[in-house]
Amino acid sequence: MHDIADSIPAATPYSEIFMKKKPCISHGCLMILKRFGNVSKSKMTLRKNFNVHNMCIFLLWFTFPNHSAATTKCQNLNGNAPAQPRGMTLIAGGGAVNWVVNPADVIQMAGHSFGKVLEHVIDKNAANKFIAYNNIPPDVPKVNTKSNSKGVLMMNPQGADEAAWIVHTIPGFPKALRGYLFPPEEIQKGHLFICLTIKESEIDAIVNGESRFIPPLTVARDISTAAPGGLKVTIYSKGEKSRFAPGQNIGKAFTQGNAGAWGDTAVVTGAGGHSFGKALEHVIAVEPTNKFIAYNNVPPDIPKPKTKSNSKGVLMMNPQGADEAAWIVHTVPGFPKALRGYLFPPEEIQKGHLFICLTIKESEIDTIAMTMRIATPLIYHNDIPDSEINSRPNLKKLVNGESRFIPPLTVARDISTAAPGGLKVTIYSKGEKSRFEIYRRILVRKLKTTIKIWTTRDKTLKSDCRIFGRNIRLVTSPISVSGHPSSLESDVSQWLISEQGNKFCAVDKPYQKSQTKEPAMAVCIDDASIFTRFNEIAANLDDCT
Repeated sequence: MHDIADSIPAATPYSEIFMKKKPCISHGCLMILKRFGNVSKSKMTLRKNFNVHNMCIFLLWFTFPNHSAATTKCQNLNGNAPAQPRGMTLIAGGGAVNWVVNPADVIQMAGHSFGKVLEHVIDKNAANKFIAYNNIPPDVPKVNTKSNSKGVLMMNPQGADEAAWIVHTIPGFPKALRGYLFPPEEIQKGHLFICLTIKESEIDAIVNGESRFIPPLTVARDISTAAPGGLKVTIYSKGEKSRFAPGQNIGKAFTQGNAGAWGDTAVVTGAGGHSFGKALEHVIAVEPTNKFIAYNNVPPDIPKPKTKSNSKGVLMMNPQGADEAAWIVHTVPGFPKALRGYLFPPEEIQKGHLFICLTIKESEIDTIAMTMRIATPLIYHNDIPDSEINSRPNLKKLVNGESRFIPPLTVARDISTAAPGGLKVTIYSKGEKSRFEIYRRILVRKLKTTIKIWTTRDKTLKSDCRIFGRNIRLVTSPISVSGHPSSLESDVSQWLISEQGNKFCAVDKPYQKSQTKEPAMAVCIDDASIFTRFNEIAANLDDCT
């Protein structure tokens, strides 16, 4: 999550709003929280302790040393380097210290343990029955699955305690009971093949989990290989509904105007200890001196809302006389729950987000409302008194949903933050009827310079270097925010920086063709310190034509 926040005068109810360990100084503070990982696929990992026998790794990468052994047993670990028809073999235990070249090509079955262990998988054998699984099964087109797992679990049903578990990375392989055919297109790739000889008593622990979608959504199970003093193997598994992914629930904070670099924040799952929670203190609970509008295209606890907007934020003010107001712009769906306590959506922890908070004067509210009215956000909470709304014509039209589609179809408005010498902020907004692509048709033209964009992108809109000094450059994924990695697959923030000048813009729509027919808004800040931090992140750019 990225978070830009402006400091609040000490005399106001927001005076502590951006406290971390010390208050934000100068004209604002900026916090970035990064989450990373892929929630769309179930994952499985093995923790291996290579100190005894009965495990084989083959690297193409493949193997099992004893070619005469029953194929319900295996001992090696195999691998195959890219573009090599033979792999490398490692035997767990047994005194082996180095990889050994596989004695035969994997495109043929004979002469290597990789083929031997599958002997009774590719052909019938009464002493070996098995389950084979693969997200790309052989000869089955366009399978609908979110799993990426591949393997074979086999056993002897005739009384002998013999079983084995194969875990591998090869799509479309093996063809159960239909002969040995290593996919030719996979020869050029590196693969991993692991075979564990186990006791039949371990089978149920491996397959644990009858229902896919009910708890537990994550499991950890220990098994061991069959030999005395066998390998200890721990299986970690998560379901797609767990929404868990590798990551961290802290972020990076940056204070605008401060010479320092990013600093770590407190965890965002709790409201205390970070400016992100403090800024929302009087949004999540009732406070007479703070009334607000909250908007979000995915409002909390409202299923399937109908909107083309992607805007998310809070516009708040003090209705009791003091000139106090703030505008929060962020990227977190279903958040915050107005007046119902602090709950950061658990499924959003793994993602990169952006959070901007600007301390403003109340005189700026109607200007902001004008730009928001064009972008037509979905308002899910409004408790600003009628007397305050009626005195601001654009705010009144915004909350009443008036004149959404009549000209002007694009607007640009300047505001500034409240402190002396405050930040200069320009808001660009377009309606869905404008048919403008916000990055090319609006932002490049208004900023009059090349822009560097961090956002998801489709297959239609690309980097564009046709016009000198007005290029669109795409920031290369992954990025690093002061050591926190993030990729396009796990980052939902959309931002850009200018090549000339010191402009940083948060945009509510990705760089995709679909947004030409949708409303959009960009909040652009002119500040050297903010620009410098994001320019460091945007160090690498995709090729441009």
